[in-house]
Order: sequence, then C-alpha cells, then structure tokens
Amino acid sequence: MSRALTLALVQLEVELLAALRALEEGDEKAVEAFLVAAHISLLELKDTLLIKGLLVEEEDGPKGALPVDGA
Repeated sequence: MSRALTLALVQLEVELLAALRALEEGDEKAVEAFLVAAHISLLELKDTLLIKGLLVEEEDGPKGALPVDGA
C-alpha cells in the first residue's frame, strides 16, 4: 500500500474515532465537525485511489447509492 493511501486511511480513521468519542460525550457540535472532516478525508482518499488507478468512477454514480431528490 502506498504511503499516500496509508496516510489517507489513517486520517479518516482518526476523524471517525474522534466523532465516535464526541458522540459518547454528547457533544453534537464536535460530532458534526469531525464527520465533516471525515467526509473531506473520504474525498481525499477517493482522489488518491483515482490517481493510483485503483478506483474507476462510474458515470451514473456508485452502485447502491440512494437517489437524490432534486426538489
């Protein structure tokens, strides 16, 4: 596994664990902040996978995704 991929996975794990800890403490604002950070890390992980050629984007979106209501 490449260093960039490892770092992206570790960063995502750290933010998700921090969100879980904040949830256990009842700190909703911290939970939201850590989940936003985790979302950004997930996007960075996706970019890393795309660059490495380990992920191919589908034109119609990911399989199993929930449809988004445009209304």
